[in-house]
Amino acid sequence: MVDNVIQTDAALDPGNSGGALADNRARVVGINTAVAGFGLGLAVPINTTTKLIIGALIAEGRVRRGYLGIAGGTKPLPREVADRLVFFDEGNIVEDTTPEEFYNNPKHERAKAFLSKVLGH
Repeated sequence: MVDNVIQTDAALDPGNSGGALADNRARVVGINTAVAGFGLGLAVPINTTTKLIIGALIAEGRVRRGYLGIAGGTKPLPREVADRLVFFDEGNIVEDTTPEEFYNNPKHERAKAFLSKVLGH
């Protein structure tokens, strides 16, 4: 399940995302984002967050994003672990961490302490 998106039948092709999705009164209600299957597209709704992003793009030409330095994904849990957790059958796994130059930068001391605690080293 994908949260906070609008499902649309607008003709989207790989490479042409970013266009406005309008309702029948010509009001922009979303930004076309992804092809989800044949004849099915997804759009990000225009909401407070989207307005902040658009404002930052107009004012600064870019959007500043938070960066934790962890790459990962969802993976099924081993059956014996899932059985003990009752409501969960998958979890997140850390697949990669930030490159070495992150650790050598003194500006990142607080983040390094957090990562060390999370990763157990």
